Amino acid sequence: MPNVVCWSCEALTQHELLLASAASRENDPRVQEGDVLLYGVYQCGSCYCYAIGINFTQRRRFNADPMDILTSIGVRYWQPRAGMTKSYTDVPPHIANAATEAFECHGRQHFRASILLARSVIEATAKEKGIDSGPLAVKIKALAEQGFVRPHIREAADEIRDLGNEMAHGDFALPVTEEDSKLVVDLMEEILAEVFQSPAKVSRAQAAAALRKAQGETTA
Repeated sequence: MPNVVCWSCEALTQHELLLASAASRENDPRVQEGDVLLYGVYQCGSCYCYAIGINFTQRRRFNADPMDILTSIGVRYWQPRAGMTKSYTDVPPHIANAATEAFECHGRQHFRASILLARSVIEATAKEKGIDSGPLAVKIKALAEQGFVRPHIREAADEIRDLGNEMAHGDFALPVTEEDSKLVVDLMEEILAEVFQSPAKVSRAQAAAALRKAQGETTA
């Protein structure tokens, strides 16, 4: 039984293979010509949730037992897998929900969608702070000038300001890589932390300190 981090309970534990099947998926980019996909239903040994394990094998082994093949060659892809979703506390819900979608699109290798969504999250963040004019680079510059983000965030934004511009205008000819997507999603997360999450964390710490001081003065 393979050891893997469970997508649900996030424990590193054994996953038992319960059922497996094989199918021809010639349009799947993960499959080489002449290969077939193998799907296995696995159960987490800790929380008992289910996950799908995926691998592929040569077509000449298609008539073999898929359970035997998966047991032999193991799993290459897990669906879902740990880290495929993420929540953003202290962020306005309409922005946090879109950020979660961007993160999930990246995890599922939908890189164009993740880039477009992450850029939209950054735009929405700027608008939430009253910055609603100009292209994305101008909005990020304004966030920095008004003290919402630090200068290095603006510098990072300048490096990727053109990434996604073509797609936003319907030009999908240029290839998009996982690294491209990660750059934009990482920038999105940094901006959310700077604008919303870090101030909220500091505010809670200050409130807790003020409460302790008040309680100390009361008991003194």
